[in-house]
Amino acid sequence: RGPSWLITEMNGIKYIEQMRVRNPLTRNVSPLLAAGDVNWRDYTVQVLIRALCTTEEAGIVFRYQTSLMNYAFCINSGKAQFWKICKKNRTLIGETEYAYNCDDYYRLEVVCRGTHFTGKINGEEILSVEDGDYQYGKIALFSYMPAQFTDVCVTTDEISYGRLIQEKQERERRTAQKRA
Repeated sequence: RGPSWLITEMNGIKYIEQMRVRNPLTRNVSPLLAAGDVNWRDYTVQVLIRALCTTEEAGIVFRYQTSLMNYAFCINSGKAQFWKICKKNRTLIGETEYAYNCDDYYRLEVVCRGTHFTGKINGEEILSVEDGDYQYGKIALFSYMPAQFTDVCVTTDEISYGRLIQEKQERERRTAQKRA
C-alpha cells in the first residue's frame, strides 16, 4: 500500500516517480498520471524517463480517453513498443529492438497526426504505426515498475491549436444555450 506517485529532487531537478511494483494478480493494470484535455487531437508529447527496471513497461500514454481506452509508447525488455488499450484487451501494434538501461535517462516522444503515430527516443525516430480507434485524448505517464519522469512537454501546431480553441468555444456556446 502507499502512494503510487511521489515528487523527488536530485541535483536540483524535480522528478515525479512511480513507486509501485506490479502485482501479478492485477495483470495489465498500471498506475497512470493523466493531464491535459480530452479533446486534444494532433500533438507531440515528450518526457525524460529513467526506468528503474528494464523488464517491465514504462512510458507515455497518449490519446487517453480513459484508463482503459488509450495508446501507449514505452520501453520494455530491450524494445520500444506501441500498445493499444481497449477495455481489458491490450494489443501490441508495433515494436522494435531498443537497447536501454536503468542508469540513464531517455527522452521518449510521440507525434500524433491523425491515425499516424511516430515514436522517437532521444530525437531518433524508432517506430511508426497507424491506428484510428482513438481520435483524441489527454496524455499520461505510466509504469509497471518504479520509474522517474521529468520535463513533460506537449506541443501542437497553429492549425491544431486553432481547431481546439474553436471546438472549445462551440462546446461552451452549446452548453450556455442549454442552460438558457
